[in-house]
Amino acid sequence: MTSPALTSQSPHDRAPATRLSRRRLVPLGLLSAGVGLLAAFQPWASGTAADVVLGRVVVTGSGQQLAPGVVGAALVAAAGMVAAAITGRLLRMVSAAATLLGGLLGIAASLSVAQDPASALRTVAGTAVTRTDTVITDAAITWWPWLAALAALVTGLVGVLVLVAGRGWGEPGRRYEAPGTPPLGSGNDATAHAWDRLSEGEDPTVGPAPTRDPQP
Repeated sequence: MTSPALTSQSPHDRAPATRLSRRRLVPLGLLSAGVGLLAAFQPWASGTAADVVLGRVVVTGSGQQLAPGVVGAALVAAAGMVAAAITGRLLRMVSAAATLLGGLLGIAASLSVAQDPASALRTVAGTAVTRTDTVITDAAITWWPWLAALAALVTGLVGVLVLVAGRGWGEPGRRYEAPGTPPLGSGNDATAHAWDRLSEGEDPTVGPAPTRDPQP
């Protein structure tokens, strides 16, 4: 006698799908986007502006001032994660692509400040000393732009994983519907059935009449 074929997958086969599930990737993407948004409001760089009138002025700029795109990138990524959690397959792919794009933009904006803080501080210094030809010296960065770049990298990777694994996610279904919401079309079906019974001379407010067995 041959043993019956096993139809269920082993735990090792199900492990990758479990690790890339909606309940794991979506919170991770939201967390990384939130870290990037938090880092955008912290001081990123500081330097000394040499002005002929005011002399040497210390200038400090936050991520929002030096790289405004970081805030927008984090918001786009977070919105993409939320949409990926509650939409169907097609919109989920679009949302994952938006999350990936937000991550790439966040990386580019963060690294631009980390690589050349003097140029990024020039705009802030120009506002402080009301001159556009301000020279920045002794420019230095903090660890916040590096954290923002790391958070954006994680966000972009989550977007890629959702693009790959999100195709196999089930539809959100009734999880996001209000409690007590009847299934789609159930009200119309019940109304149509009541009219059918009324047209046949039956009272739709009472149960259906019992059927009689045919006489032998």
